[in-house]
Amino acid sequence: MEQLEKRFYSRSEIAEITGYNVSDSKHFKRNITQKLNNWGYTYIYEKKGITITEIPETPEDKINEIMLREYNLSLLQDRYYFACFIWMFLNYENFNCMPWKVRKGLLKEVFQIDVAEITLKRWYKKIEKNGLLVKDENNFTYWYTKETPKEVIRKMVETPEEKEEKNNYYSEKKRLIEIEGIPYSDAMKQLWWKYHVIYYRCNEISLNACGNSASMLFDLIKQWIDK
Repeated sequence: MEQLEKRFYSRSEIAEITGYNVSDSKHFKRNITQKLNNWGYTYIYEKKGITITEIPETPEDKINEIMLREYNLSLLQDRYYFACFIWMFLNYENFNCMPWKVRKGLLKEVFQIDVAEITLKRWYKKIEKNGLLVKDENNFTYWYTKETPKEVIRKMVETPEEKEEKNNYYSEKKRLIEIEGIPYSDAMKQLWWKYHVIYYRCNEISLNACGNSASMLFDLIKQWIDK
């Protein structure tokens, strides 16, 4: 993605850049000015075209422009939160392979920001669709959620003891469902009441650094968050 320059753009030039039909005279001004406003540009509109007078300069404004133009994601007031989200994928070990509730908790721990889990998932779905994040079905980690009288624990299966407990859990799950023929929901209830734990796998989610826009985005996020 290339930023617009501080110069005059004819109607045909600006229409091509913004993706609008130059022959749509009825809505042309509204469509063009609305898009340039969203992208963060200041301009002078004329019948013959548009003169760009100011362009996005700060990392946060450039991030907003890239996300709108390249990934069709409107961040509105969430620019900093989104930048922190991507920064964690770039810098925090295993952030790419954990439950969403744990990601939410880490964002609060590291940056003191409270982002709704549903917002994180919305960002992920949007940018996965556009190729910025890629889910790997072949790489994953196992996690468990365990309930105690005092707290709910979410932890990755790591130690030999945890791995053995996980294998025993899945063996019994298989026996209940495949051998005894117990319905899945009933089997899961039995397992919960016996172990007070549930195991699940988290697929790895990787950042896709291919392309000039992705590399530019990651550099801008590092500039902004690391300063």
